[in-house]
Order: sequence, then structure tokens, then C-alpha cells
Amino acid sequence: MRVRTKSILLFLSVLLLSNLLKAQEESKFGIEGYGWIGGMYFYDSRQTSSAREGLLSFYPLNIQRDALGKDINARANSNLNLSSSRIGIKIFTPDLFSAKTSGVLEADFTGQTDANIHLFRLRQAHISFDWGKTKLLIGHTWSPLFLAEMIPTIQDLHNGGPFHPFSRTNQIRVDQKLFSGFNLALSAGVQRDYSSIGVNSLRSPMNQINSNIPELSMIINYKTKNVFAGVGVENKYLKPRNEYIYNSNKYKQTELLHSMAYTAFANYKNSFIDIKLQGVIGQNLNDYMMLGGFVESSFDTINYSFTYKNTETASLWMDISYPKGKYKGALFIGYQKNLGFSPDFTAANYYGTGKDIDNVFRIAPRFEFYPSNNYFITLQAEYTQASYGIYQPKGGKVEDLNEIGNYRFSLAFVYKFNTPRF
Repeated sequence: MRVRTKSILLFLSVLLLSNLLKAQEESKFGIEGYGWIGGMYFYDSRQTSSAREGLLSFYPLNIQRDALGKDINARANSNLNLSSSRIGIKIFTPDLFSAKTSGVLEADFTGQTDANIHLFRLRQAHISFDWGKTKLLIGHTWSPLFLAEMIPTIQDLHNGGPFHPFSRTNQIRVDQKLFSGFNLALSAGVQRDYSSIGVNSLRSPMNQINSNIPELSMIINYKTKNVFAGVGVENKYLKPRNEYIYNSNKYKQTELLHSMAYTAFANYKNSFIDIKLQGVIGQNLNDYMMLGGFVESSFDTINYSFTYKNTETASLWMDISYPKGKYKGALFIGYQKNLGFSPDFTAANYYGTGKDIDNVFRIAPRFEFYPSNNYFITLQAEYTQASYGIYQPKGGKVEDLNEIGNYRFSLAFVYKFNTPRF
């Protein structure tokens, strides 16, 4: 009887301990909600190269004459848009492989194109494993040249584009802490919504996917309480064509287009000032919503193939802000230059953005007001100038320039929310 009692007590003890351990594990599960309800009213003095009903506005359009010689693009427009409002959840789960695990799922209402704006669409979807010094991320998130620590607080959806690179990709990324504040980030990615322009002059992730080579990048940064700085490089392959029909005969195409991009960046901030500076130089950068593309030779009727060459673009931007309590004054300045392509290459066709633009310049002062931790209002004035000219097929340079400017005035308002973990 005594033995049976001990057995029963032992069984109950094990069962209780098991339930306690299970409850402890389950307590590590958690969900946090976040997002914002925000909108922006804006006025443009001229028609612009833009998307999402003007929320992403990059540079003014060139002169377009009608039959009477009047410039069709010399007309103002304005809009009030709230489609950038978004919602997201952070999911926390028990440790796996000795790593802290979490996930993020975020969406907004801007759609993939102007035709489906207000459609609920994916922005972020990734899981991460954090071992302390090493972090692994798998999913859809910001592309490597878009650094979260370097985002200007501009409320335009482009976040400073086309000067500041803007893109998200599906990727696998490893972040490794090295020594004395130095960090290394390696990633392999695949294009999705922000994809390269192909030979049909349309954006499609298949231009990169068909190359069967992921976009590879490496970022090295140094981070302290007041400083964030570093350098990075990205390697990309596209396959512009899979086949081509010539004289009613179809020929398989295997030629790939290889491009590189480089960046250097720095951020210094304290209680008085916040300065961000980034430079980018690279080839075929239109997947980052920047100028650039590639050119194609005439069809080689001996080898039955095309050859390709990238155009190069250089961009530099700076954002300076002065926080003072609930107020912040700030200034954004950006400059981008079309560097063309190798003059020894004879181009038959051009695919990309800004073919007839030599450079783009922007200056944009703004005032931000934070009445509480959940609300903020931004008032901004912006002048963007594009220098249009005549595209030269040999070398891709743009000559006989004519400067076209646009004034934009905007008022943005945002209500942010975060829920406690439950």
C-alpha cells in the first residue's frame, strides 16, 4: 500500500512538473500589434514621374507639347491620400535551436500598382533566429542598400527617393557581430515587388529569377551610441531574354547581364542634431526606384544572340534634423547623376528609367511636430529639378540640357499605435 502511494505521488509530481514546464514554455508565446493611420495632402506645381496616385513622387516630367505648342505637363495637381496606413504584428515563440525566435507580418493598402491602390498588400513577412552575436533572418524585408538606421523621417512614401535607394526583396540574411562595434551582414535575395525593368519595358521579378542567381550583398557597419557608419556592395544578375524570333525562327538566349552597386553611409546623432549621409554608385539601379537601366546591341545574326551593357548612376543624399522637445526642424538634400555606359558599346535599345535625364536635384526643408508619442504632423516644402536633354546612343550621355522643376507642398498626419504583448 505504501509503495503504491509513493508511486501515485511520484506520478502526480511528474505530471505537475510537466504541466509547469509546459505552462512556462507556453508563456514564451506572445503577439504585439503595431501600425499607424496616416495620410498626406500634397500639391504639385507640375506633373511628375510618380506612383500610387502621387504618394511616390520622384521628379518632374519633361515638356510635352500639344498641337498648339502648349506644354501638357505644365499643370498643377493635388491629392489627399491615406493608403499608406498600415498594420503589423510581431510574433514571439519559444526558443528554437538555442535561439530567440520571432516573426513579423506587416501590410498596408498601397497595392502593387496604381490600378489596385487600396488593395491590402504584403510589406514585411519574415522570421528571425537570434543567438546574441549571430542573427538569421528569412523572409520579405528591406533590401540591403536600404538601411533601416538611415531612413529619413520624410513622410513621402518614397523615403527620399530616387536619391535614397528604396526596395524590398525576399531574402536570407545573416547578421554577425564582430568586435568593438563592428558588424557584418550577408544576404542572398530574390526580387519581388521592386523589380528590374526588362526588354518589354515592364518591371518583373522574372528578369532576375530567370538568371538562377540570387542577389548577393555584403554590408559592414560600425555602431556606437552616437555613430552608425559603414560600406556595402551588391552583386546582381538578370536574364533579359529566354528566346528571340528572327526570320520566323526561334533561338534560345542564354546571355546574362551582370551589375554591381556600392554604398557608403554615416549617421551621427545626439540630443541636439541628427545627420545622415549616404552615397550610392552602381549599375542598373532602377529596381531601387533610381535612374538607370541597361542597353542592348543589335541582334547578332552569326551567333544568334544579343549582348548587354549596364548604365551607371551615382547618387548622394543628406538629411539633417534638429530635435527640440516636441518639435523638429529638418532639411533633405539629394543629387543623382546619370553616368551613361561604356562609349565603346553601340546600343540599339535602352531599357530602364531616366533615359533622357542627365541629373536630378532636390532640396526639401520640413517641420515636424510631435504632440504625443502617438501623434505627429509634418509640414514640408520641396523643390525637385530634373535636367532633360538628348540621349546619345553612343555612351548614353545626355546633351543640350533643359532644367525642369516642380514645387511640392505637403502636410502629413500620423497616428501610431502599439499594443502590449499578449
